[in-house]
Amino acid sequence: MKNGAGARLDGGLAVSAPTVMAASIARERRRVLADLVALAKPRVVLMILVTAAVGYYVGLAGAPDYARLLHLLVGTLLAERVRHVRVRRRRAFHLPSRAHSFTRINS
Repeated sequence: MKNGAGARLDGGLAVSAPTVMAASIARERRRVLADLVALAKPRVVLMILVTAAVGYYVGLAGAPDYARLLHLLVGTLLAERVRHVRVRRRRAFHLPSRAHSFTRINS
């Protein structure tokens, strides 16, 4: 049995529909965020940036120029993002299976 405030008189808790909807939306947002992080592959990108920074320091002949290092890292990050977009776009266009290969068409 319920009273007017949404709590049950027998000790159980009645959950209102807006509360359930809010929890569902929050769960969906967390799932989308987790998927975006997985697609971005932050550990791989960090490894690439660290490798670029180490290569910069190994190739130094004089004092480090931090503005140049910053430009190197930003450029590497942007190039990596463009490469990932191209790879994802390329995966959308699958090559035909071996059943449609050139040798089968000609024989």
